Amino acid sequence: MNSEKINTLFSKLKKLASTDAFCFIAPFTVLSLWLIALVLGGKVEKASGYYILYYLYTFDRGLITRGGITGEVISRFFDTVSPELTVQISAFLSAVLVLVSSICIGLALKKTKNEPGTRSVVLFFIILLCVLPVSFRIFLVDQKFDKLLWAIALLCVLLSEKKATVILVPALCVLATLINSVFLFTSMFLVSLVLLQNFYDSRYSKYKLAICFFAYSGMIATALISLAVQKNIQFDSAAEMVDYFFSRYTGELSPSDRQRIIYSCVNDYFEPFSTYFVKAINEYGIARGNWKPCLFHLLFLGVPCFTCFSVFWLNAIRAESNRFQKFIFVLCMIFPLVTIPLTVFTWEASRYTGNSLLVQMCLLVYYIVHKNPAVISSLKKSAGFVKRHSVLSAICAAYFAMYIF
Repeated sequence: MNSEKINTLFSKLKKLASTDAFCFIAPFTVLSLWLIALVLGGKVEKASGYYILYYLYTFDRGLITRGGITGEVISRFFDTVSPELTVQISAFLSAVLVLVSSICIGLALKKTKNEPGTRSVVLFFIILLCVLPVSFRIFLVDQKFDKLLWAIALLCVLLSEKKATVILVPALCVLATLINSVFLFTSMFLVSLVLLQNFYDSRYSKYKLAICFFAYSGMIATALISLAVQKNIQFDSAAEMVDYFFSRYTGELSPSDRQRIIYSCVNDYFEPFSTYFVKAINEYGIARGNWKPCLFHLLFLGVPCFTCFSVFWLNAIRAESNRFQKFIFVLCMIFPLVTIPLTVFTWEASRYTGNSLLVQMCLLVYYIVHKNPAVISSLKKSAGFVKRHSVLSAICAAYFAMYIF
């Protein structure tokens, strides 16, 4: 009798796992439980130092980039911001990322449900995406708003799938750029390349071309306007600006942190770009020695990752006959190079290398799910190489695993 019950239970579970609903329920349950455990365990970071400003910025004294939108929204609901509130807001944004990501994962699993081989490959890359240190392991607990930018980017990919909803994508791209122009050097590449691929897949539809035009021009114009008007904020000095916004913060700001934020984090609102750029190179990069970990990260993680994906995209280019599709693959291959100047300027190599890796992985899953012949051909060629050179592949896997675990 017990055996019959067990068999019946397994039969029901197997039937449930084969449904479309399970494709969405499973990732949402796993990621939600992960987030709940982090929240209950007190792992979600309180905003500290410069990043507190992202919760405090408003448009009272002019257009403030890098968090002004989010700070303005927060100010509509809360007169003051406490350290505990930053945790709650961060956890809420993590929940938004979990929801959007679960829908993306669910759609990928649903579309490959009847193709066990393809689904296994997609599931492998999805799991890899989830366990990467630069993915959920950081986003779910991090104080920065990068997770919100990724949630918007993934939402744009979802909306791009339907003709009726893709029209919302340009507005979302502008919103993400307003939240933080760093979007242009991180998850924006995923959105832009997916839109360009949609234009090609639609056989050069004028409608999809217009979507690309408004999305690209909107983001670029927003970034340029933000740079132009940020000098017009109504503060006489960086110190006045910091003190004004921190007047709404109920936590403590040490004199040393205050001075560091004034001198290092908001001076670009008051100094010419050329002056601030030279200071970023000489003082933050060279004098403080930040160039060492930055160079180490680029050489030992960035270059190997870029090389591996370059080989993959080159194989896809060779397998493709259409010139425009080749052009898109070239963009997929070279986009990480765009982040190098910003990496040198900010000395955050891990941030931009990590985001480039996420974009590459998401593109790979996107093309596999959409059954792109050239990408499938390149994937098979890569799999064949792994089988023929198992020892070398194991060494490479162990090398990259050091950065995961």
